Amino acid sequence: GDFLWHIIPYLIANRIMFAFVAWKIPVFRGEQYNLALFPLWIQAVLTVFGGDRLNFNVTPKERQSGIFLKLVQPQMLIVAMLALSCLFGLFALLVHWRHDTMGVAINIFWGLYDIFMLSVIIRAAVYRPHAEAAA
Repeated sequence: GDFLWHIIPYLIANRIMFAFVAWKIPVFRGEQYNLALFPLWIQAVLTVFGGDRLNFNVTPKERQSGIFLKLVQPQMLIVAMLALSCLFGLFALLVHWRHDTMGVAINIFWGLYDIFMLSVIIRAAVYRPHAEAAA
C-alpha cells in the first residue's frame, strides 16, 4: 500500500511531464526503444565508468535483410524471465503460497507491460518487408 501511494503520483507526474515536453509529438515508440535498448545503455555506462574511450561504429543506412535474433538475446532472456515470473506469481496464488493478490497483480501488470515494450525490438530483429514494399 505504501509503495503504491508513492509510485502512482510519480508515474502520473512523469506522464504529465512527457506530455508537456513533447507537446503533441508522439513519444511512445521512443519510450519502447529506450527501454528495449537497455543492454546498450548498460554497456555505455560501464564503458564511461571504466575509463575506456567510447567508440562509434557507423551503421549501414540501407535496409538490411535477414533475421538478427543474436542482437536481441538479452531482451529475449528478460522477456522469458518476465513471462516465467508472471506464471510463477499466478501459480503461487493458486496453490496459496502467496496471499498478497494485489502485490502479485501489480507485478504481473508490470511484467506484461515490460514484455510489450521489449517486444518492439524483438519484432524489429525478425522484420521482413512485404515483397511490394521492398521493391
